[in-house]
Amino acid sequence: MGTTSNDLEQVAFADGNRGLAVGQHGTITMTQDGGRTWTEIESDIWDNIRGLYFASDQEGWAVGDRGLITHTVNGGRTWEHQKSGWWYTLTDVYFINPEKGWVIGDLGTVLHTSDGGESWVKQTPGGFQMLKGVFFFDDHIGWVIGWPGVCLHTKNGGLTWTTQTTGTYNELYGVYFVNSNIGWIVAQYGEILHTTNGGETWKFQYSGTDKDLNKVYFANRNYGMIISDEGLILTTIDGGQKWEVQESGTNNDLYDFALSPEGMVAVGKGGITMRYTVEDEDLPVDLPPKAEEVETLVASGQLSMEVVAYEWEIVRHTNWQTDFADVFFVDSQLGWVVGSNGKISHTVNSGQTWMPQRSPEKTDLKTVFFTDKDHGWVLGRATLLRTENGG
Repeated sequence: MGTTSNDLEQVAFADGNRGLAVGQHGTITMTQDGGRTWTEIESDIWDNIRGLYFASDQEGWAVGDRGLITHTVNGGRTWEHQKSGWWYTLTDVYFINPEKGWVIGDLGTVLHTSDGGESWVKQTPGGFQMLKGVFFFDDHIGWVIGWPGVCLHTKNGGLTWTTQTTGTYNELYGVYFVNSNIGWIVAQYGEILHTTNGGETWKFQYSGTDKDLNKVYFANRNYGMIISDEGLILTTIDGGQKWEVQESGTNNDLYDFALSPEGMVAVGKGGITMRYTVEDEDLPVDLPPKAEEVETLVASGQLSMEVVAYEWEIVRHTNWQTDFADVFFVDSQLGWVVGSNGKISHTVNSGQTWMPQRSPEKTDLKTVFFTDKDHGWVLGRATLLRTENGG
């Protein structure tokens, strides 16, 4: 196993165990054990890699300096370049399926593909804006953010873009939406912006820090996490009405993080790679869990585990006495609900019947999400539970 002192810009998991981190000077590293160990991937890339996204467990894209767009079809083991037709720095990439994706960058660059990167076409806006983050809720609705305080919104897949007023001129780094209306932006100097109407209006939330905030992720409209410069991690369980600032165990700037069944992996300045683990199944731990520095090599990644907005109803029987807060289904049959007093229930028949599952906690549980039928997480107030066998 090797190490790197190069900054790692982004990290992503292609599946439950295999993840990549990417960064300076074309650095790419891979883990196949949930972040415990990392191995360097050889490539012909020398430019800085700024962003990465996996559209499936095998297919992903990385972007970077001098118009770099590179593509993998085997989970990051090998990479082939795609022609962007651009020489500016590309900073972020987002795909809504293996065919349709967007790449953004300096000088207002927005590129779009509808054929998996075989061809890339420029979409407006242009100008002198330095774009830093991109997020699409579906193939029509998306946002692009950057400097100076820029937030651009499209409702037609990028054919046209409108400028949204953010109320700041600072650099915006990360954007995430849980549906087409509710979203957050994180920025320089500890700024957090929140919208409940798709960005028509943005309001500031108090972060409790003046450090640059680099990445934001929400499991649902209540539970969210932010990483920042100087190794800080911010968490909320009420949609950002209150953010708790916590130390991660490093003073290095953290630029990106990704979730896996093993826990959370964060990467950042100086090649730092930190893995947050839950040692025992269903063990309740403080958020964030104890940090563990591991040897670092880079690999390509951005959050690959996305919250899926399922449309199925929760079936609530009249004999339920628990106030349930969240539901998550991995397919049309298998689902879980969590709620007050540590209650967890599971269905295998689309909610026709529910069976209670054992929980070691009696605190209120707020969020549940699963990566597959076995690996899942339950989150509550200062509590994180993990299962590897479906509960």
